[in-house]
Amino acid sequence: MESLKKALLPGILIANIAALLLYHAFGFTGHYGYDDIHYARLAYDLLNGSLDFNDHFAFRTPIIVLTAISYFIFGMSDFSSALPTLMITTGILFVVYRVLKKEGAIALTAGLSLTLFSNWLIHYSDRIMLDNYLAFAVVLALFILYRFRFTSNGARPGFYAFLFTLVLLFGFTSKETIVLIIPFLVFVFLSDMAQKKNYRFWFFTVLYGILLLIVYFSVIRLVTGSYMKRFDAIAANSYLNLCSYDVQSNVILIRRIAHEFFDLTVYQGLFTSLIFVIPALFRYRTIRFLRLESPLAFFVTASVILLLSSNFMSISYQSYIPLCLDPRHYLFLVPVSAIPAAMMISSFVNERQGSLSLVIMSVLTALWARFLPGDTFRTIYFPLALIIALYSIANPAFRLKGWFILAMLLILLTEPVKMVKYARKISYDKQKEAVFDHLLTQNDKYYVITNEVQSRISEYYCKFDDSRFRFLIYDRFSFDTLTNRKIILFNNWYTMYLSNLTFQDLPYYTRQTNKVTRNIYSDDSLQIRISEVTDLAAMAKSDKVILTSFNDFENQVPNWYLREHSITDSLFYSGSHSNKLGEYSATYWYPVDSMKLVPTDKLLVTSSFFCNYVDRTTSKLVIALQENGTNYLWEGLEINRYLKAYSNWWQVKYEYELPADKIRKGSQLQIYLWNADKQAAFVDDFKVTIRKVSI
Repeated sequence: MESLKKALLPGILIANIAALLLYHAFGFTGHYGYDDIHYARLAYDLLNGSLDFNDHFAFRTPIIVLTAISYFIFGMSDFSSALPTLMITTGILFVVYRVLKKEGAIALTAGLSLTLFSNWLIHYSDRIMLDNYLAFAVVLALFILYRFRFTSNGARPGFYAFLFTLVLLFGFTSKETIVLIIPFLVFVFLSDMAQKKNYRFWFFTVLYGILLLIVYFSVIRLVTGSYMKRFDAIAANSYLNLCSYDVQSNVILIRRIAHEFFDLTVYQGLFTSLIFVIPALFRYRTIRFLRLESPLAFFVTASVILLLSSNFMSISYQSYIPLCLDPRHYLFLVPVSAIPAAMMISSFVNERQGSLSLVIMSVLTALWARFLPGDTFRTIYFPLALIIALYSIANPAFRLKGWFILAMLLILLTEPVKMVKYARKISYDKQKEAVFDHLLTQNDKYYVITNEVQSRISEYYCKFDDSRFRFLIYDRFSFDTLTNRKIILFNNWYTMYLSNLTFQDLPYYTRQTNKVTRNIYSDDSLQIRISEVTDLAAMAKSDKVILTSFNDFENQVPNWYLREHSITDSLFYSGSHSNKLGEYSATYWYPVDSMKLVPTDKLLVTSSFFCNYVDRTTSKLVIALQENGTNYLWEGLEINRYLKAYSNWWQVKYEYELPADKIRKGSQLQIYLWNADKQAAFVDDFKVTIRKVSI
């Protein structure tokens, strides 16, 4: 019996590692095609003795080095790509295990489950991505502090300080956002100074930190010629996006720090552990947390301060830019908050401590989730609140401890199981099989025209060797350059979705291919089609421009209707004027009869413009056909997804197919932007092109 008890705790860890591997086997949805493939390429370049240090990703050495080692040992494959991150995730579980094994089986089960089955941490557990590396660095750094303070009782300060600074350097070389741990470290330092203890630890920490940074930047100087090369590369590779809070309106920034981050943690399932952590602040005297008197106080304080720094702290020293609202950036909160949550769950289950505060917190969180996007109210927060309330009122004479933990485990498994079902639906294995069995087996040399994500993933499959296959992205090449190779057109719904494209975003020639291509492979269930182009000339000249009109709002242009006082010089993309929107933009109108169409003709109407909105919008680009003042055809394209950062100019482009047999006699074509929410917005360089297509 004693031997079984001793084996129970390691068995719980092993069971969680097994669950991690099972998730990889059945829940892997493939590669995102951007950062992950970029790290794979850098690892491949490192193996071949070359790294471009003008790329700021090249300085994120842990993932590049570990992935390169994996490629060297096992060859380049999905297995060797996933292995380093799987090992890092296992390391996170092992750290949680080391902290909680003294707390007993209930705490250990709860802590490991809250860590592993957090839907985003397990989702990124096998990706060539840095977010679990950062989570590992943060929780390991806190573990070293915990060991020094509560296990060694302050002994060997130099040894622990060296390990501590080494782990922080690992985190810094993994991802710059390790800086979010600084407020907690400052808090611990001030607490120790106020209590007049651990002077030697902090002296050695500062000393080793300075020495390691000197070594680190000296290596960068030796390799690149500049101590500041990493920061120069970051600045050179920066780009506008929705996280560029310094160049957007204050409304965007205030909303981000006022509630959007906290909303994100709830509807993305990152708040689960905090349901148990936050009540601890009200159960114990404040002085316990200020003095960090116990492991619980230490990890509760760490969780709360890291949560606050994640929301309020800037990741730039030049301007106030909080961290981007993407759940993967905050995965370090998961293991850190899971540890004190497990301790609170153990005391709740074993001794019914804090029942009322846990019921209140879980109910409030469930109510909060009810009004947020996503399904976590139904899958996590409501069921969790229900079992906490039921356990709180249940007769202690009933042996319900195991049932409570089992119920909580089933609730936590809900989101990962949904992800596994989704992985089965998109079937990455079949997508990969389509590339290897029906594309890469072709004998000749090919240009492959596809979307950006499919292009990048396929290059990875080819081990970044373009001697046989060169992958081209829609609309980023000229047909005139496609010489000396055959041409394949590769359409894949899933990678198109990852590329942020809809079917209507695709160039016309990719949508109408039956007459100019030969089918190689198609799968209707996955919406994959691989076809060889048999008539490049017909594809390249599949349309003829019959009409074009460009309005830069500097002068009057025929066939454009402008509303009174809608031209402004206060903001513009080019020239010195733009169209300031009321409810509608300037409208392009044209009598379709003047085109002299026959019923077999087909028109391709392309509209493009640059727009500037201060906030998210429901505005639509409208293409309409009108007869006697009444619309009989009306199509609206929502434009918000084209806006990468508000208060900046972004291009919107849309193609619409219009068969001539659907056009009534005497019709007018109208094209305009409908500013549905009537917010302040501007349009410039509005262009309309109409082509007659032949395929």
